[in-house]
Amino acid sequence: MVSSSTTTSSWLLRAFLFVLGMLSLTCSAQTKPADPAPPTPLQIDLVKIGYQGLSAQVRLSGDTHVSLDYLDPQHILLTYNPKKLFQRSPDCPPSHNDRMIHAAVLELPSGNIVKELNGICTTRGVICGP
Repeated sequence: MVSSSTTTSSWLLRAFLFVLGMLSLTCSAQTKPADPAPPTPLQIDLVKIGYQGLSAQVRLSGDTHVSLDYLDPQHILLTYNPKKLFQRSPDCPPSHNDRMIHAAVLELPSGNIVKELNGICTTRGVICGP
């Protein structure tokens, strides 16, 4: 005949193992896989193409004359006003708001210059080479 203390301890061991198994299943079901690390932001040194940044006054004015456009996944187009003096045509009326524009196509992620152009942006939005 089996003693009652042996039966009780066997029952307690089974109950303990059952509860332990249920807890491990519950914990593993609630554990989410680790999210992948976010991609590292890309930085390109624009000084090598002559971009010197904007003064505080220009940034506050909202008239920055800077654009950055994606051409495709491997190339961007950066255009900006290089703040250089240029010779206006004698036929150009004083009311025109012509300005110098520097345009550069940059390769991603290296930032290498693929093509660049200095030109004059007319009031009609046309870029002419110097």
